[in-house]
Amino acid sequence: MKAGFCYKPGMALRQRTLAPKDGLEYIGFYELSEAPFQTTPSPAYAYEHPSMIEGLSQMRNVVIGRVGLGMVSGNVGMGKTTLARTIDTDLSSREHHVLLFPAVPGNTRQTDASIMLEIAKRLGLRQVQGNSADAYYNAIYEFADAADRYGRTVVIIIDDAQELKRTAIKTLLRLLSMQTINNQLIQILLFGQNPEMLDALRSDRALHSRLAAHVELLPFAPNEIGEMLRHRLKMAGRTAPLFTDEAVTVLAGASKGVPRLLCRIAHFACIHACTRHAELVDADDARKAAAQLHHLENE
Repeated sequence: MKAGFCYKPGMALRQRTLAPKDGLEYIGFYELSEAPFQTTPSPAYAYEHPSMIEGLSQMRNVVIGRVGLGMVSGNVGMGKTTLARTIDTDLSSREHHVLLFPAVPGNTRQTDASIMLEIAKRLGLRQVQGNSADAYYNAIYEFADAADRYGRTVVIIIDDAQELKRTAIKTLLRLLSMQTINNQLIQILLFGQNPEMLDALRSDRALHSRLAAHVELLPFAPNEIGEMLRHRLKMAGRTAPLFTDEAVTVLAGASKGVPRLLCRIAHFACIHACTRHAELVDADDARKAAAQLHHLENE
C-alpha cells in the first residue's frame, strides 16, 4: 500500500488510484463525495458571509435598477471571482444578456475597437457594417435598446478589472453613455484587486461619478470560520463535524479570515489527520498545515 494512503478498516477501496502528492485520499476516508476545499471559484461552495451577501445584493440592484456601474473590490483570495461567477449565474437565469470576462476584454492593447469587437461578438453580432469602434458601438446600442424594450439588459462583468488600462476605462465609460430617458442600457460590474482598484477609482473622476455601488469584500470574522468549513463539508457530502473547536480556532488565526488561504490550510490539515487515521482534524493538524503552507510559499 502506498505511503500516505489513508485506509479505514471496512472501507471499500476505490477503483481509481490517486498519487500521494494529490493529498486527496482523505475524500474516501472521511466519506466525502469530492474535495471540499478546492480553491476554484465554484458558486456552490461560496459561503455567504455578510460582505459576500452585500456584494451580491448591491450588484444585483445595479442591474435591476438599470443604474450603470457597480464595483466589488478586495484583497487577493477574498472571493471576488467566485462572487462574479455567482452573479453571472444568477443574472443569466433571469434572462439578461450577461457577458463574463474572466480577464480584460479585447486584446492586450485594449483599444476602443478591440473591446467593442469582443463585446459585439459575445452578443452574437457578427454582421456589423464597417470595422470601426463606432460601427460596433452602434450595433451594441441597437441590441441593448431592443433588449430594454423586452425588459432585459446587457450586463458586462469584468474580473481582474485592476488590469484595465486608461483606454479601456474610456471605452467602458462610452458604453455607459448608452441610455434611454429612464434607463442605462448597459450595466457594467467591475471586480478588482486592492489597492489597485481603489486607486483607479480615486484617480478617475469620470469613473467615480458613474459609480452607483461599491462593495469591499472583507475577511471572515472568527465566528464565521466554523460555519464556512461546515458549509463546504456539507456541499461535499458530509454533515458530521470534522474539525475540533480548537482546530477551527487555529485555522481562524492562521488564515486571518482570508477564504482562499483558509481553504488551503484546511486541505493540508485534512491530509495530516487522515495520515494518522484520526476521526477528527485537531489543532495540531491545523498548526502543521499552516506551517507546511508557509514553507511552500517561502521556498
